[in-house]
This record gives sequence, C-alpha cells and structure tokens, in this order.
Amino acid sequence: MNTFQNRDGFALPMAILVIGFLTAGVVASFTRVGAEIQTVDNVRGQTGAFAMAEAGLAEFMNGGQLMPGQDSAVRNYTFPGGTATVRVNRIFGTTQNSLVVISSEGAIPGGGPGRPEARRTVAQFATQQPMQMQVLASWTSLSGVHKNGNSGWFGGEDQAGTACGDGVTRAGIALPDGLASGEHIEDRASGDPAIDYMGSPQEMANQIDINWQAITDPTAPAIRASGNPAYPNAGNVVCMPSTYGYDATYAGGSCGGWPTNYNNWPTVVVNGSTTLDNSGRGVLIVTGNLRLIGNQNWDGVILVGGKIEDNGQGIINGSVITGLNVLKGESVEESEVDISLANGQKRYQFDSCMVQNALAGATSGFQPMANTWVDNWSNW
Repeated sequence: MNTFQNRDGFALPMAILVIGFLTAGVVASFTRVGAEIQTVDNVRGQTGAFAMAEAGLAEFMNGGQLMPGQDSAVRNYTFPGGTATVRVNRIFGTTQNSLVVISSEGAIPGGGPGRPEARRTVAQFATQQPMQMQVLASWTSLSGVHKNGNSGWFGGEDQAGTACGDGVTRAGIALPDGLASGEHIEDRASGDPAIDYMGSPQEMANQIDINWQAITDPTAPAIRASGNPAYPNAGNVVCMPSTYGYDATYAGGSCGGWPTNYNNWPTVVVNGSTTLDNSGRGVLIVTGNLRLIGNQNWDGVILVGGKIEDNGQGIINGSVITGLNVLKGESVEESEVDISLANGQKRYQFDSCMVQNALAGATSGFQPMANTWVDNWSNW
C-alpha cells in the first residue's frame, strides 16, 4: 500500500513562507545596520561635540576674561566643524580673587534627516588669579635713560604711603650699569637709592620678574585689552602697522582706537609703536616704542617693549617699565637708538595705590582647580 499521496499546491505556500522568512531576515538586517549606522553617527556627533566643548573650554581658560564688575559672561567660538558657547559665572569673590565655574557647550551641525545637531557640555571650576607686579622704581628701564635738561623728576617715594602697600621707598630709576646718562640725571632722581644700577642688561633681566614673553604672545597674550565696552571679553587693540614692535599675527583683540573713557581702569594694548596724545589711567602695554608729547598724565602702570621718548610735561603716577624686549632676547646698544630719552618736564612718581588700581582693572587668565572637571554639565 502506498502511504505517500500527491499533495498538489504544497510547493507554492512553502516558497512563500521561505520568501517571508528571508524578507524578514533582510529587513531585520537592514534595520540592524541602520541602527548601527545611527549609533555610529550619534557617537561620532557626540565625540565631535565633546571636542568642540573641550576646545572652547581650553580657549577661554587660556585668554578669557571677566571684566571688573562682571559676575558672568558668554563667549562664542567657531572652530572647523563646529562651535562652542562658553559661559562663566562667578560663584564668590572679587574680580582678582574669585572662584568661577566655566561651562562650554560644544555643537556639531546636523547632517540631514535622522542626523540631528549634536551637543555636549563640559565644565571646569577655576580661580581668577590676582594680578601682581614687581615694582623696583618709579621708572625701571632695561635699556637705560638719558636725561636732557634740568627739569622733571624721578621719585621713588610712595605717594600713597601705607594706604595700598608697604610704604617702602623704591628707587627713583632702576637701570643697567653705565646706561644712565645726561648731566642732570643724578640731580633729578630721589629714592632708595636714587638710581639703582643692576648690572649688565642681561644681569638686570634675570632680576625682572615679569613674563613679557607671555604678555606679548601674539597667539594667546597673558594680558588682554579691556578698553572698549563693546567687547565684553577682549577690548580693541591700538594697532600701528609698519612700526617697531608690530605683529600682524597678534590675536589679543580687534584693531581699534583708544578707550572712550577710563572709568574702569582699562588695560590698553598698543601693537607696535605710538604717540600718547591724551591722558589716561590703567595699564598701558606698548609692544614697541612710546612717545610722549604735550601735557599727558597717566595714573597706573606703563609697560613698554622698547623705549620712551618724553618731550612733554605732566605726571606719571604709578610705575613705568621700559626696554622689556630685552627679556625676549633683544640686545641693547649704548646709543639713542635704544635708550629712553627724558627731554621734557614730566614727573615720574611711584604710587602704590595707582599701581594697585590699575592691576585690579587688568584681567588675567584662570587657574583650573584640581579634580573639578565635569562632563555633561547641565545648562539651564
């Protein structure tokens, strides 16, 4: 007896069933591949956004600022492939001695349907370090001083007494051996000592505790301009192309004019050499030479890479340092090419309160606190 019988129509359902299983498998494979691609895209986006956030944090830590009177600030950065928005908030303290939290939100633009914009936020607690400056004299010159005429004065006595400092009298002038000239220079200086000879220019440079290289670093200057209220994080820089000391790569701020007011003791940076034709106060940083004419007064600190040529009247209250480019390896010749000239009737007078006020207005970078970096910081 034949137990097998013909089953007409069996092949077609079986084929359909097999095709269904194969189709489901292919769909599942494509779905899984798509999910894997989406996961990879998400990871790539998150990694890119994390890189943008870290870049923004590093950029702000390097040169970002909180201006006097500010308790918070926002700075936007654009990098190849993305952007970063950095927010800094003061937790407590004053401008020059405070604890802050700096958050950086990195963003990578989306890539079409299914690829939304990626964002990642990191944060760092940091301290804003107080600005300090070594003051050796009312005028410290690493390139020497030549005094013409029996007028003017270099006074190392602290006009502020003990109100802002130790009340200790500084030298009237501090400079290298043999680089004080002019028949009246000995008569026009007072202090302890009246003229402080500090050895050769290199020996004197070794005793100067000022990081001029960092201050004038064109990529990330340690001290930035803060003179223009339109720039909350970096003020306009007075640019003087084709002059001694000018650096076209300087990135410490946009080229612009002098401050419109000096109410907040601004930091003024001159990229190159210039003439000071008005009075002011704060920190004045000149990478090249500075010429004084007329009746200019300045309260605070003046730092000059090259020399000063002073032909006018007026009073400089605070402290002046010239010839700082010696700290960057420049040589000094015993000639009027390098030596500062005091031709006018201006009075250079040390005043610790003026120095303190100017430095309080200057903005420095931030020092990260150990073990306080945070990933996925919440912004609200």
